[in-house]
Amino acid sequence: MSCKSPVCSEEMNKCMQLPLNQSCSSLTDQCNVGVCSATSGECESEPANEGGTCDDGDKCTQQDTCAGGECAGQPKTCPAPDNQCQISVCDAATGDCRTEDKPDNSSCVLGGGSAGLCRPDTCQAGQCMAGPEKDCSALNDACNDYECDPNRGCVPRPKEDGSHCSTGLFCTVNQFCTNGTCGGGSPRVCESTNPCETLRCNGTTKACDIVVPKDCSAFNRQCTEGRCNATNGQCYPAAIKENEACDDGKLCTTDTVCTAGKCAGGTNTICPADDNDKCLAPLCSEMDGCKLTPTECPSSNCLTGECNPETGNCAPKPANTSCTSLTPCPGRCDGDGTCVEACPTPPVPCMSNAACAVGECCINGECVSSQTGNCGFDQADADCKEEKGDNCKCIFSCGQNSPTCSGEGGNPCRSNGVCCCGTDRPTYEDACPACRDPCPGNGNECTGDFPNFAAGVCQESI
Repeated sequence: MSCKSPVCSEEMNKCMQLPLNQSCSSLTDQCNVGVCSATSGECESEPANEGGTCDDGDKCTQQDTCAGGECAGQPKTCPAPDNQCQISVCDAATGDCRTEDKPDNSSCVLGGGSAGLCRPDTCQAGQCMAGPEKDCSALNDACNDYECDPNRGCVPRPKEDGSHCSTGLFCTVNQFCTNGTCGGGSPRVCESTNPCETLRCNGTTKACDIVVPKDCSAFNRQCTEGRCNATNGQCYPAAIKENEACDDGKLCTTDTVCTAGKCAGGTNTICPADDNDKCLAPLCSEMDGCKLTPTECPSSNCLTGECNPETGNCAPKPANTSCTSLTPCPGRCDGDGTCVEACPTPPVPCMSNAACAVGECCINGECVSSQTGNCGFDQADADCKEEKGDNCKCIFSCGQNSPTCSGEGGNPCRSNGVCCCGTDRPTYEDACPACRDPCPGNGNECTGDFPNFAAGVCQESI
């Protein structure tokens, strides 16, 4: 409501608010007074009677006073009823105190004694009703049984120390209680029926996982793979890469392959030869590989100890060079480096020529080779030289075949058409010794010609 009007002042040369003949009393009450605002020209209420008495119109308040333009009093206090499930309230219409029931399920104490937190009694339709005993079992854990304390509610009662418990950790077993706390224990041992596996406990999956198969890599080779025997848990080399190429580590083999777990087979390395000197043998050594090795030629009975570079063979001694064989018999080199022994063949026993082979005669119970040619005279050797210096002539022995051996060029010793004599180079054993002495017949000395001879004595004078 306006209480001033704007007018133009010619003297002041501006618009001015001039009061109207208007009252602002309509805004005046117990705690306010109506005034005209010099600024807006409107009626406004201002607080008044601050702290003074007033009446707020509420029968349930008392000691009403003005404060900030508002009239307010203190709530009227009604005495508490005897029934704990009722409350005293002020009747706003009359200002008198009366009782009302507390809302259902409001807390109360049945019988005047407090069950505290262990039995929540409640008001029902203005009456205190006993509630159920508080059950704390839902809070029980492995090491505590919970019970109700009237003042504290559910509290833990520790189980006996050493009682079995579990924190729920799959990988920890045999835990026990100590002062109401579960702990201790030992790691779970994961056992496998397969000796080739090592298990580890997995707390997340709550299972024993295979994490470390047995290490058999010590048997890993080109042709083998280390594997574990599930029966006894022992590592063994299993054959792999059958017929595939491998390297046996040798310098003198090539093209080796895996065969039943071994690097084998292949071919021997062929080393190039020296065409200009066949005494340098191309040999492959596992130490040096291919190299030319001089041929070793031992010096022996029938070898010179030198190598022939044209043939690569050890040079032999000339044929018929005397040598020593492996037997006591003397030997002769055959010209090819071999010593050939010259032992005679043992004679064959006999009773007659018929028991001997062709070309042999039975002499003194033994088969001996017959002599070629005839049984004529022959020049004597130095053993047949007479003391005077004369040489007598010795004859081939006829043995007992003929009592008379005479006549140069004669052939009295033949038997069955061959010349059968007693030794390899037979001479008549008694002829020369007899000729060295005067003949027993007449005492004459030998003159160089043989006399007629029989029975080992001279038959006529010389």
